[in-house]
Amino acid sequence: MISKFFLVPVLALTVFASCKSRSFNSSTSQSTADSESAAEPFFILKDGLSSYFKSAPREANELNGEFCNLKPGKKYTFKGPVYEENKHYFFEKITNSEFDCGLEKGYVFAEHITIEGAKVTAKPSSSSNPDSPYCQYSWEERPGTTDYTTIDKYRGVQVKGDRPQSQTLVGSGIQSGQSLCQKARRLNHCFVRTIIDSQEPAARRFRQWASARGIDPVRALMAKTEQETFMGTIHDSCSGGSCNGIGIAQIITAIAPNGARLGDSDSRWSGVTFNILTNLAYSVRVVEEKISSSGTLYDLAYNYNGSSGAARYASNVVKYYNQLKSCSL
Repeated sequence: MISKFFLVPVLALTVFASCKSRSFNSSTSQSTADSESAAEPFFILKDGLSSYFKSAPREANELNGEFCNLKPGKKYTFKGPVYEENKHYFFEKITNSEFDCGLEKGYVFAEHITIEGAKVTAKPSSSSNPDSPYCQYSWEERPGTTDYTTIDKYRGVQVKGDRPQSQTLVGSGIQSGQSLCQKARRLNHCFVRTIIDSQEPAARRFRQWASARGIDPVRALMAKTEQETFMGTIHDSCSGGSCNGIGIAQIITAIAPNGARLGDSDSRWSGVTFNILTNLAYSVRVVEEKISSSGTLYDLAYNYNGSSGAARYASNVVKYYNQLKSCSL
């Protein structure tokens, strides 16, 4: 099978401003904090701990410098709510007279700090979007957890699934007639789960590749998906005996987590067909195989597609990506 581009489908890491890591002395003096307004909520590192203000709720060594050191013993004031997400606390902005960091928003590992004067709540996460019924199930590489379609036109079969065809993304027709931004917002949580929340090696390497180039990986993969199926508006694209691929990402080459390719009779193709999360995960694996030879998003899309129409395919992906950059997700 010839691999089609992926998209490439952010953050490039939904890109937070880059911030050089800064070191501070480990003094426990709080003279600076004492001068700050007592009315403002604050947090302070627990005794003997070091921590970071980070662009994403992951290990600092995965963030390509997008973190800043926090100084033990100092208070960091903030305004607004505090959200808990993936064992981290999320802050809109933190302030300390000695704290010079380019990140406007960021995360701190929850177990490292004590918060005073503010209540912590669960973060309204795109990973658990209550407004979208899609991608709420786990990855299932088999029929049963259906959110994209129950009809595999690539193989001419239909699965009963866990919902009727009329309630699937394709069957409902809900994406038809919507703007690119509207379609992207409805499925943003799917892409976040596949790329940002995933601990798969392929997803991690894709994030790193994108971050190093200032590309939002979520929007990149969305751009590829828009090129493939108009963001889930259509299902398998078939004409005569030829099909372009299956699922929301139009997969024609499926790669298992261990790097092995799925044969045509492999039962896991069913999940690749019917489940959005599985389909996008396989797409990321194919994309990750192309990053070593790709310096730009255009290159990645071109190499992913690999056909005589790769130049047009890549140009479209870049066009959709630029449009998605203006979308509030």
